[in-house]
This record gives sequence, C-alpha cells and structure tokens, in this order.
Amino acid sequence: MLRRASVRVIRSCQAQQRCLCTTAPESNLPDRVQGEKCVNQVNLLGRVGQDPEQRGSEKHPVTTFSLATNKYFRNSEGTFDQKVEWHRISVFRPFLWEKVADMIKKGDRVYVTGSLNYSTYQSQTSGEMVNSAAIIAEEVIRLAGRGMSQDQPPTQRSTSDDNFM
Repeated sequence: MLRRASVRVIRSCQAQQRCLCTTAPESNLPDRVQGEKCVNQVNLLGRVGQDPEQRGSEKHPVTTFSLATNKYFRNSEGTFDQKVEWHRISVFRPFLWEKVADMIKKGDRVYVTGSLNYSTYQSQTSGEMVNSAAIIAEEVIRLAGRGMSQDQPPTQRSTSDDNFM
C-alpha cells in the first residue's frame, strides 16, 4: 500500500514539473499541489576515481570528482561478477568545496549525501545537446585513505575533524 502511494507522489511531482516543500496559502498553485512533499536524496559509499578538481568562478566555486560504487552479482555461469558504476559529484556548499579539494584524494573511501541533478548542455566538439546527471553533495565524509581498509584509522591527521566535512 505504501509503495503505491509513493509512486503516486512521484508521478504527481513529475507531472507538475516542480516540487515545493511548503507552499504559502496565497500561492496560485492548485490545491492538490499545495503542501505536497517530495524527496530527492542520494547516499553513496565508494572510492574516489580522480583527485578533486576546482572549477567555476571566484563568485561561484565548485569542486568536482568522480566516485565509483561496486555492485556484485551472480552471472549466468554461477560465479560472482562485479559491475562498477561511476558518479559525478559536484560540491558547491561554502567551505565544504575547499575541504574536499584539500583533503580528498584519488582512491579515498568516502560517503556522500546529496541530491540528483539533471542538466543539458551543448557539446563543444560535436555541437549536439548532451544530457548529464550529477550528485550535488551536501555532505562528504572521508572514511579511509587510498589502499586502507575501513577498519584501519588514517595514520596522519592534521585536525580531529579531518574525516567529517
């Protein structure tokens, strides 16, 4: 029963092309949309694929990096196989983008919480429109450095809160 209700909410949000966490009573939206709740949340745990790169302008800085997550499954021969999914992470949050750029390195194991964002841009090489998906990070937590297991604590720490950003 809960599953059907959540599907209706998602379809309703998609149909309206907008989600409002709270709507003021004087809003000109239809009554069925006012106060409707929607969720766009992503949680990822994986390894950083490349050193973070700082982009954007001085006024609108952003740090981006790729994150790999693994999925293990049994193939048709009965043996286990692995599939790697790559995610593009963008960090716009003030102070967090600086910490990510300074502290996160290729191979680090991190936990990322954020929201999924779709965009379209024109390719510089072909001139075609390209669809793109990115995770807009709200929180990035470094769990372990490159080559370290989750159980091993990092050997060097500059401050006590290095792992929490």
